[in-house]
Amino acid sequence: MNRYLQNESAYNSNNDIFDLYFLGKKRSAAKWKKAADGLLALLAALISFFAEARVIRLVRTGAVALCLVGLIGIIGAMECGGLSLAAGLVISSLLLVVEIVCLRRR
Repeated sequence: MNRYLQNESAYNSNNDIFDLYFLGKKRSAAKWKKAADGLLALLAALISFFAEARVIRLVRTGAVALCLVGLIGIIGAMECGGLSLAAGLVISSLLLVVEIVCLRRR
């Protein structure tokens, strides 16, 4: 068996593969590839953060609160005469659409 192993190892050796894998030189990636990887990682982190249910709930709540404050401000501007009735109605209807989108169920 030893003779067979010696003869076979002369032809089928994996030593070069292991030597190149463990002792071979590493090539570093280009700087633009590293920058692109960092940018994509940051983008993925931002998307995963804003896709969480808690963050979406906070954004929707904040949007509804700001729309309600905006509606009160538009009513006040129309009463003082700083905003015409037509412009006030258009802006109010846009804010109402935003509120409906934020408050609707899935």
